[in-house]
Amino acid sequence: MSYISTDRDELTRRGTLALHRFTTLAQEVDPQTRIRGSEWTAKQVVAHVLSVLHRYNDRDLHSWDGLSATPAELNEQNDKELAALEPMSVDELVSGVRTEFERWLAISEGLDQAASYKFHFRQTIDGNGGAGNMLGELLVHGFDIARSAGRSWEIDDRDAQLVFNGVLQVANGALDPVALRGLDLSVLWRIGDRATMLHVVDGQGGFIDPADGPARPDVVIGGPPAPMLLSLYGRVGPLAAARRGVFVRGGRRPWRAAKIESLFLR
Repeated sequence: MSYISTDRDELTRRGTLALHRFTTLAQEVDPQTRIRGSEWTAKQVVAHVLSVLHRYNDRDLHSWDGLSATPAELNEQNDKELAALEPMSVDELVSGVRTEFERWLAISEGLDQAASYKFHFRQTIDGNGGAGNMLGELLVHGFDIARSAGRSWEIDDRDAQLVFNGVLQVANGALDPVALRGLDLSVLWRIGDRATMLHVVDGQGGFIDPADGPARPDVVIGGPPAPMLLSLYGRVGPLAAARRGVFVRGGRRPWRAAKIESLFLR
């Protein structure tokens, strides 16, 4: 599914800016700041981002080795990798993030941006999508630290769209096959000036180009890209998302929006 056009220069520029914002914030806040809605501290968030960069840099991108098959396995992998980095100081972690990010830029320069590479949940992602995912790690986890420390943290709508470009390539792997069983549902997300659709018929389906789905979906949800991204990642609830412009905007059966959250594995 083609979602958005971009290129390596844009992704490098925006990723580098996000890296600078993230690492600067990480060194300014108390490392023991407890992250809202999480058991992690600010220091552990930085360690997690470092572990994600190692996944990009230290494995064969054409192999499933080092990746998790389900969201539950990924949670376990995150905890294990986090424990291994516990002895490091924040300064050491930040230095590691900067070093590994530069390694990743060098590696990505040799990648075919349109080719498919292995990802978690037995999904594949192209080079631009992978860069969008890494951008999301920096921006969403930067939001986590900033909010918990009482700091401001804005996410640009274009950055959010680039993150969606990665997320939507692998989102089918997070759908719960048990919850989908026997289900008929179509949900159109209008994300700024872009759109995607979840289309399930008799328990089968996933995310598609809206042009390939029904003209009248069951649910239409719309809003600006940045708050939509924070809503997708569970950083803001329905009321906070609505205050930021994300809400159900119509559809044949708009009340079925209440079912959407239960369709995803955690």
